[in-house]
Amino acid sequence: MPELDSAQSAALIAELQAQFIRQGLICEKLETHISYVLLVGDNAYKFKKPLNLGFLDFSTLALRHDYCAREVALNRRYTPTLYRGVLALVRGPQGLSFDTPGDPLDYAVWMQRFPDGERLDQLLDRGAVDTSTFAVLGHAIGEMHLHAPQAPTDRDYGSADLARTQMVAGIDALRDVAPVASQVLDRYRNAIAASSGLLVARQRDGFIRDCHGDLHLSNIVRLKDRLAPFDCLEFNDELRFIDTMSDFAFLKMDLELRKATEYSNTLLNAYLTACGDYGGLALLRVYCAYRSIVRAMVANLASRSLSKPARADALARSARHLQLTEDYLKPPPTPTLLITHGVSASGKSWRSRRIVAHYGYIHLRSDIERRRLVGLTESAPSHSPLNAGMYDARQTEFTYLRLSMLAAVVLRAGYSVIVDATFLTARQRAAFRQLAHERNIPFGILACAAPEPVLRARIEARRVAATDPSEATQEVLARQLATCEPLNALEQEAVFDERQSSLETETHGGQDGDSGTALSSQRFERRD
Repeated sequence: MPELDSAQSAALIAELQAQFIRQGLICEKLETHISYVLLVGDNAYKFKKPLNLGFLDFSTLALRHDYCAREVALNRRYTPTLYRGVLALVRGPQGLSFDTPGDPLDYAVWMQRFPDGERLDQLLDRGAVDTSTFAVLGHAIGEMHLHAPQAPTDRDYGSADLARTQMVAGIDALRDVAPVASQVLDRYRNAIAASSGLLVARQRDGFIRDCHGDLHLSNIVRLKDRLAPFDCLEFNDELRFIDTMSDFAFLKMDLELRKATEYSNTLLNAYLTACGDYGGLALLRVYCAYRSIVRAMVANLASRSLSKPARADALARSARHLQLTEDYLKPPPTPTLLITHGVSASGKSWRSRRIVAHYGYIHLRSDIERRRLVGLTESAPSHSPLNAGMYDARQTEFTYLRLSMLAAVVLRAGYSVIVDATFLTARQRAAFRQLAHERNIPFGILACAAPEPVLRARIEARRVAATDPSEATQEVLARQLATCEPLNALEQEAVFDERQSSLETETHGGQDGDSGTALSSQRFERRD
């Protein structure tokens, strides 16, 4: 059977579409630069174009079959019901058909067609999402990356040399897109060069994993009230076995291009809570810049084959991505260290989440990190009694030490951080004030309180709902109320009340494409 060329492939797809229409079926054809998709009823048939672009090779029938099979297998990790299998297209006495006797002309990925408007970019455009949507999604992606297989040791996936090569490949084609393009690209190259040591460490520490590879808003779909990735990158293992933080950065960048800053902040914190990869923050801005550069290149390349109005739109998209890249490469603002203070159920986490969403702080929660230290998931009960087991004095000391270490990691990466714990003793609070002092950054205390009957009612509600990682009981609350050391005069000066700031009225915080902006109108302690 002779191999198809591009014209023959296009003609075959057109013939199949016409045959469906003659059968009385509505058949819609979609086309990308590497594939055709026919939508018929509740089925979608995806054909790979017979191309060899260097980074992908679909030029032979055997290769297209193998990559169809690989696409199905890889994507079933995320959406098992969406990917139905691989079908052979053959010609018989009645015309073209799937999986009937005869020599295959081509192969198709057979998918369940999902309803129009259910991709995440479409849901976002029509306001059908909220912060809880991205909290759930961020947690799911964090779990996905946490359990993804590590890259095989016999290949150099994710090495610093390979990552640098991937991140700068083809970027010089963008130098004429906008007046500032050359300056942005030079800063981008310098940022990548400065990150070499971090890239080496990420590979050494096992963060190169079998990822999605193309994780943006248009490749996430709502299926039965669950958001799930699809259409992962199957054609090049070097572009899929990558740093998990690079995989995540594509989605974060896509949100920030749309100025959905609160959603981006919520997504990031849910992701970090699930996977615990706070060290990856040191590379996040560079990875976001990389993903934005790739989008700029794609738009610029597409512009060359478009008519005048569409070409102008594509070039404008490319320029917007270059501007976003420049934002990522700017020095971040001075970070702030904020701690909470208050007994269980006093509103610490609720108020922290508002600050996180509005201002891009990184949220470190003692209930989560205490569990991570002993290998427990967020929802698994520890069965620890008061002042024993996971809550004995030694484990509590370890928890605060871990929070301090993580806060230092986050601050070093240039992000503001809010440490959400009871901080009932002056000694615990002093350690974090000292951390801020050593870095010469603002320090503040978010003091939380509520009447005792309210506290007891909230703890009972938590017990019934069983959805919060806190295991505080009425007995724990009584102990806290009896032993809590009030804030001293110096600490009172550092108390911050977000109700006195613009938090009540602002809907977005920080410059576009960045996180870690300090709260406005703050009463933070600063030691110069």
